[in-house]
Amino acid sequence: MNATLAPEEFPNTAAESRRLQIDPRQSRIDFRARWLGVPVHGTLGRVSGEIVLDEERPERSSVRATVDVATIKTGIARRDQHLRTADFFGVERYPQAEFASDHVERIGPARWLVHGTLDLHGVRQPVALNTEYEDLGDGALRFTATTRLSRGDFAIEGDGLKTRLMVGNEVRVALTITAV
Repeated sequence: MNATLAPEEFPNTAAESRRLQIDPRQSRIDFRARWLGVPVHGTLGRVSGEIVLDEERPERSSVRATVDVATIKTGIARRDQHLRTADFFGVERYPQAEFASDHVERIGPARWLVHGTLDLHGVRQPVALNTEYEDLGDGALRFTATTRLSRGDFAIEGDGLKTRLMVGNEVRVALTITAV
């Protein structure tokens, strides 16, 4: 995160950068899309990466995260397998999605808009994450973030016109990231 946060807003106000590793066991990405107008919920797991917080010089803060796209789950195995194919995510060719922050804009107490680039399905697009965090104690922080993505922006079109008409273009995304 390239944050613009005052040092007193962090639970630990050490004078140096604080490196936090994303805990894959306690982090996940939830999403919601529409199929024939009905909401379809799913998750992506195996989120990993690093968050660097420099409490005195927030412009030195950053975040890099990677998710294993093959972990997609919607609760229907046949649909999950189809989503992994070249018709949608093409996980054999694009096994991971990556996010890297560019800068952070403070929008309220413990709330930020995290700007960065998402590399998904071989396409890089700017993304803004509406983000909050809480101190979990023992040096751990939990970040929650939301955004909306367009499947079309990432060339995830489905296997034909029929699918494109049946599956909504907008995908709502909610992240829960624990970092230690």
